[in-house]
Amino acid sequence: MTDGSVPSPDDVLSQDANPYTAPGTLGEAPPGGPSFLRGNPTFLPALILSAMAAIYGAMLLTPLIKILETAAAGPRQAMRTEDVVVLLCVILLLGAQLLILIGAVQSIRMRRHGWAMMGAVVAAIPGLTPCLLLGIPFAVWMILELRREDVKLKFRERDARAAT
Repeated sequence: MTDGSVPSPDDVLSQDANPYTAPGTLGEAPPGGPSFLRGNPTFLPALILSAMAAIYGAMLLTPLIKILETAAAGPRQAMRTEDVVVLLCVILLLGAQLLILIGAVQSIRMRRHGWAMMGAVVAAIPGLTPCLLLGIPFAVWMILELRREDVKLKFRERDARAAT
């Protein structure tokens, strides 16, 4: 080929470094990529879900603090029914964000598949998802990745390595 001749189509198709080949799956890193991305297809959706859950959880702290301040500053009387309902809802949403965050961190670490799946399932529930409906596509993406057999095997291997 260096003599100026035109390569045949078979020579072109057999080349290893074809720049027109499709990249790997979206969540996987290239061979020279960072070690935390290598072989972890759940990394990207888990990272996005953890960021959204942390932001949403931080936003939920404001009404929680306001309700607790008014309850503590007021005279010794019973809280209003509305405040109790809001308090219970905020506590429920904070608990859901905590579960999502735990599941996303476990998914990033590729440990404890059950916790990772639970966090993804909670994130897929419309009323509990971080950032309202924005978290649902990432939760579904994470659930689909967590259901793959090769991913489950990697979780089991990492758990077994950590147990020894």
